Amino acid sequence: MGCRFRQYYRSYLAEAYGENPRLFASHNNLGHKARLHGSHCHWTHDKHLYTSVSFVGSTALAEELMLLGKKYATGVIVTQVVPAVDGHSSLVLDFKSALAKYFPGEPPDYVSLEGYVDANVLIAALQRNRPQLDTEKLVGTFEGLRDLDIGLGTPVIFSRSDHQGVHRVWGTQLDETGHYQPIFLQ
Repeated sequence: MGCRFRQYYRSYLAEAYGENPRLFASHNNLGHKARLHGSHCHWTHDKHLYTSVSFVGSTALAEELMLLGKKYATGVIVTQVVPAVDGHSSLVLDFKSALAKYFPGEPPDYVSLEGYVDANVLIAALQRNRPQLDTEKLVGTFEGLRDLDIGLGTPVIFSRSDHQGVHRVWGTQLDETGHYQPIFLQ
């Protein structure tokens, strides 16, 4: 996570929540910090807002914090690069249907939903690329994808100078049961 992004994220959270946010890079790091801070301050009353980003492995983070106790998990904000797994967008509904069909009993989570999104974007590029596949043609096809609607609720857009694809971040916050609830991010 770049320094400018960290500064923006902290100032956004401070403005939105009036707190002094702390950022952590991984679920292990956040769990460690929770143990340290929890040993000498009240986690929910210490004037800090604990946040993390989607690449931590949201399920692993929730599980680790819940093992420490619900006071460590409740209120932790995790930004996601996909919509809520409990949501009702067409892509999420398709994802849950495919997950139940091919991996019965496997609960949906943010990591597998992100993989499903990536696979859908790759399939769209392959379909546009035609049968003569090579790396340069595929890169060119990706860079030509504009306003691709895969059911996210926001378009997927690539260009020669922009390989990000999706320019939206979804917010989630752990509740007292260790489940992610969607929150609005401006």
